[in-house]
Amino acid sequence: ANATVDRALEDHRSSWQLMLARAALAHDENNYRAELAKDSEFTSRRAEALELFGRAAELYAAGVEELDKDEESAEVDQMWFYAALGACDLRAVDPKAVLARRQIALIRAAIEALPGERAERHMASFASTLFARMSNANPAVKFRYVREGLGIVGDHPLAREAREVFEYYNDLVTEIRLVTQVDGSGTVGTAEPFGLRVDLRHTAAIERESGGFSKYLQNQNNQQFAYNYGRPLEDYRDKFEEAARELLSEHFEVLSVTFNDPEAKSIADPEYGWRVTPYAYLLMKPRGPQVDVVPPLRLDLDFLDTSGYAVLPIESAPVVVDASAEGVERPFERLTLTQTLDERQADDGRLVLEIKAGALGLVPSLESVLDLAPDGFAVVETVDHGVAVVKFDEERDGVVSERTWTLTLQAQEGLPTPPRTFAFGAARIPAEPDEHVRYVDADLASVGPVVDLEERYLEPDRTWLWWIPAVLVLGAGAFLGLRRLARPAETPRSRFQVPEQVNPFTVLGVLRDIQARNGLEPDASAELEREIAALEAVYFGDEQPQASSDLRQVAERWVARAR
Repeated sequence: ANATVDRALEDHRSSWQLMLARAALAHDENNYRAELAKDSEFTSRRAEALELFGRAAELYAAGVEELDKDEESAEVDQMWFYAALGACDLRAVDPKAVLARRQIALIRAAIEALPGERAERHMASFASTLFARMSNANPAVKFRYVREGLGIVGDHPLAREAREVFEYYNDLVTEIRLVTQVDGSGTVGTAEPFGLRVDLRHTAAIERESGGFSKYLQNQNNQQFAYNYGRPLEDYRDKFEEAARELLSEHFEVLSVTFNDPEAKSIADPEYGWRVTPYAYLLMKPRGPQVDVVPPLRLDLDFLDTSGYAVLPIESAPVVVDASAEGVERPFERLTLTQTLDERQADDGRLVLEIKAGALGLVPSLESVLDLAPDGFAVVETVDHGVAVVKFDEERDGVVSERTWTLTLQAQEGLPTPPRTFAFGAARIPAEPDEHVRYVDADLASVGPVVDLEERYLEPDRTWLWWIPAVLVLGAGAFLGLRRLARPAETPRSRFQVPEQVNPFTVLGVLRDIQARNGLEPDASAELEREIAALEAVYFGDEQPQASSDLRQVAERWVARAR
């Protein structure tokens, strides 16, 4: 397309139509590149495209006197105007597009510079289409469209309908304001989160005309609304939260966004005729001590007008904060406390105490609400689960928050006896209710401020266990000694033994051994000699041998005599 137009311009350099097409192509191509990826050259390319629109207007003005009245056209000025809004086609203008505000004055000057009555006719043509084409604009663009269009045509009579719509819009935005303020002191620090209140401040009249602002506290698609008074269904809550998180994420950590109940009513404002509808509560922490301002937040409100419906963005003012100093405690009241004692980890020597606090406002640190010093125990671990905003209070102007801590305690070292009782912490400020409960098996039971412990939490001294092995060894030795003393005396073992296998050879061997080792008296030795000779004669001579049992008796008799 660019090549076609460029070739045509070489032959028709004075054609405003070709120059307008060239400008539109450059502007659309730049927008398309931005859709593909962010580009640092976007602004400069857009400026070049808008200059081409100005060049097309100059070419049109140069040849306008040669045109008949019915050939005159405001097309150059209208497309230039739409491009300044964000796109060459009014229906394609994105609500997020940045307005090229400087072009508005240039367009007006270009129309006024036309010769003679032609300037008036062109301005009238532009003014008459301003309202007629308003329905083509995105509802979120209408306010900007009519505001900047009136900046071109001014008080022209043919722009009366557009001016009436604009005045209606102005009344709306002046009667509705988005107000943000820090809950408490602006000195927020970085250690603890702080709350940012977001309120709709409005006149009583606009609240009546609009039917209230409860719809902005709902996600209509999730609840399957059947009808939204001519408007498309909108997830108002999600839309606001996503925009707020994106805007604040650079300098703040947004911990939570809590919305008011859709059924909530507005409350009176000190200024007569005005009321306040609490909208949202943002729990945030600065990302560093350098943070000094909360940027403006935006809420899109939609209203019906004569062209359909329009979305009007309202913005809050920036809020100054101080994150460099130590944070100031957030305001709170109506403190509630519940302390729960859990002995189910006693086998591991741990006593667990869970502390849950609630308040109107943000619950502060544990040290600010509770004085905890249980006799005989030391806190070895504290887990702070952080403050959580639960809801908006139905009766008072503010939010209800909760905060929970889990404490692990152990018995102190060196105590003579294990702790037998436990004293719950005492509230530093009045709390109602101030409850003390404990686990009884899997159930909870209410108890007093001091309870008797059911388990032992002091590790006994086991150094004496090192003496057990020595005592056992000594005891075993003494037992064996006593057993040996109590055992009957055994018969001394003889130097000579009766052979297990009794035969002439083994018995004669034992007898000769007794004889050789001088195991007998002289008379007995002579008798043993005769015994040996007789046996040899019987078993190795001509005499008939006797039974082997006789040999055993012979061996036993001589072994016994030789002891």
